[in-house]
Amino acid sequence: MATGRTINLKKKFLDPYSLSDNAVYSLCKDSEGGVWAGTFFGGVNYYSKQHAFFEKYYPDNSASSIGGSSVREICQDPFNNIWIGTEDAGLNKLDSRTGAITHFMPSGLPPISPIPISTDSWPTATVFGSGPSNTAWTSWT
Repeated sequence: MATGRTINLKKKFLDPYSLSDNAVYSLCKDSEGGVWAGTFFGGVNYYSKQHAFFEKYYPDNSASSIGGSSVREICQDPFNNIWIGTEDAGLNKLDSRTGAITHFMPSGLPPISPIPISTDSWPTATVFGSGPSNTAWTSWT
């Protein structure tokens, strides 16, 4: 990106190396120069500076996936964790050191059980930024 060139990346059907959805809601450039793209129904796409393909994070109802596919906000905190706010399943924290994903409910606590198959009643989480002591400022609607 230091060249001043613009690259138009698009979803290509059945291409695992392309963007998962053309409707990109949010972008976040991390401390390593990679770009995180939150999409309307394609989850999160990570484009690292070192590779020419997207690493994708989808909800698949397992403990190691993000909750929600409609990603509204993404930000990185001072500890390099990636916070992902979704419209359909609350807030997620991706630990950049371990790759572990933690799901948070409006109470601020992780859910006790695995993510339910139906998330119609889950609130929308908007991530505004991060604060001291590894906290994230959010709004629930």
